[in-house]
Amino acid sequence: MRSAVIEHGPMVSLDLVAEQLGVTGPALLKRFGTRQNLFLKALQPDEEGLQRVFSHPLTDDRVIVQLGQLITRLSDYFRAALPCAIALRSCGLAEELCEKRPLLLPAVDGATRWLEAMRDRGLIDRASSPSTTGTAIVGAVTTRLLAAYLRRKPWSAASQARYATELAELFARALESSSSSVKRRPPKRRTGKG
Repeated sequence: MRSAVIEHGPMVSLDLVAEQLGVTGPALLKRFGTRQNLFLKALQPDEEGLQRVFSHPLTDDRVIVQLGQLITRLSDYFRAALPCAIALRSCGLAEELCEKRPLLLPAVDGATRWLEAMRDRGLIDRASSPSTTGTAIVGAVTTRLLAAYLRRKPWSAASQARYATELAELFARALESSSSSVKRRPPKRRTGKG
């Protein structure tokens, strides 16, 4: 159901889903009771997957490397989670889940804790705000993916990798402490007429 919704949108036919599973539509409904129950079960946020995004050990003292890896993991997670959240909302089912825990809040909480661990190790500036920075990182990742989903044109892997690198560089510069080793690429030379 999850992959069918991601591919075909929230109004995907249960018969199509059943066919892909090798069962019938009524068999699906018998198992889950209602279309709503099936949607809720299939499309609810993967909280364990989100926890895994932030559970990687900090094995590199280069802030830019750590940020790039985090941004890539967040992008991978939200590439699947955002279409599901949109489908739940368009079916009127999001409120039930959002009352418990909105989709983005656990990500912001996880990013905040991750940045606090970076700060505790002296890798980022002690004066930085992990909560504000975590919110900005999650926002930068999800906004780009949401735009791609809404226009039904996903970003290429190369474009996503380039974006993750540029975003990591941006945040690394903002968070750099005097003891951290943020390696920057040399600025690109601009060529132009005039």
